[in-house]
Amino acid sequence: MTIPNYGIHKKFLESDQRMWVHTCPHCGYEQVLDYEKNIVCNNPKGIDEIGRIVQPGTFSFVCQKCGGILDRWYDGQWVAMAPSIGRAHGYQISQLDAVWVSADDLKRKELQAPSKQFFYNYVIGKPYEDSTSKFYDSDVLDHRRDYLPEQQKSRGRYDWISAGIDWGEHFHHIVIMGMLPNGNIDIIGLKAVRKSEGVNELERDLHQVMAYLDQFNPDLIVPDFGYNGNYNDKLSQAFGTDKVYSCIVKSAKSQNDYKAHFDLSNHRVTIDKLMQNVMMLNNMKRDSIGFYKKVDPELKLFMQHWSNVVIRTDIDDDAPDPDTIVKTITRKGGDHLAQSSVYAMVGMNHLVELIKQRKDSQLFTSSLSTYTKVPDSEKTDLQEELFNNSLM
Repeated sequence: MTIPNYGIHKKFLESDQRMWVHTCPHCGYEQVLDYEKNIVCNNPKGIDEIGRIVQPGTFSFVCQKCGGILDRWYDGQWVAMAPSIGRAHGYQISQLDAVWVSADDLKRKELQAPSKQFFYNYVIGKPYEDSTSKFYDSDVLDHRRDYLPEQQKSRGRYDWISAGIDWGEHFHHIVIMGMLPNGNIDIIGLKAVRKSEGVNELERDLHQVMAYLDQFNPDLIVPDFGYNGNYNDKLSQAFGTDKVYSCIVKSAKSQNDYKAHFDLSNHRVTIDKLMQNVMMLNNMKRDSIGFYKKVDPELKLFMQHWSNVVIRTDIDDDAPDPDTIVKTITRKGGDHLAQSSVYAMVGMNHLVELIKQRKDSQLFTSSLSTYTKVPDSEKTDLQEELFNNSLM
């Protein structure tokens, strides 16, 4: 299990949800073991932070209710938590229930884990999503601009406009991003265009995309390289070859490459999907990108698409070292407007670089810098406690 309500966890929720329930030998309380509630520390001095070692006997399994020591060997049984007729049998068990794994073993693994998400996914066997890499609606709603009441229908006061397009199998999604004279960057337009089907509808969708873009007279357009046929070529013919760069996305495996590589001769840009998504997410979280005030259907869809982006820490199965850890990106639903915004940001960053080359202005260098480091993963509770103690 990786994240809540996705993949195996979603299938489990659709089952009769059989859990291994322990009965306390002291008070008779029945409970599913919980990592936060069923393990207590007996000896704080048994933790070696630097060596990441937990001495035997430092932690114990106890009852959630009375605090008595649990005997995990003989007190468990399967109990269906959702015994609805017709549901398939589903079972969930973790290392908490493995009698050969002690509380000390689990705490040692927590201390050595690269992140809390990794620990819960690969050790405890429960879904968990790292909050530092998760999108929240507040990342948009808290950063709406009073001077931008609703979606724009022209470039208006914006000196520079970048557009990102995600060509789709059923819909094409467009994000319009603008930069004001003071350096502020805002998302000012969102659009979904249904893909044309049949001879009578030939390229109707393309003309709708062009008409929408034409309202803003964009300085740079970054459409993705998939599902487009010759649409990117026609965009180049309509808006100029110097304004359209087809985006090639390397998403099979991240190379930790933060740069968007523009090929000026072929009018293409190659990006590392994970890194560009992380940087865009960071930009939203730190209020470097503004949004219009009105929460319309398009803005709701934008937030939904970003909530479907999943960034997590995994084991790299292809690496020679079986303990190699890697960050990966996937999705749990449509993410088209999210990726369109990534392409628009790639375009805007390129425009900023061009501006820097022409103007020696501190305005741009100070207000438009982007992160060049993936944010630290959320620490496990034990790591956080030890870290805070080290500051005291």
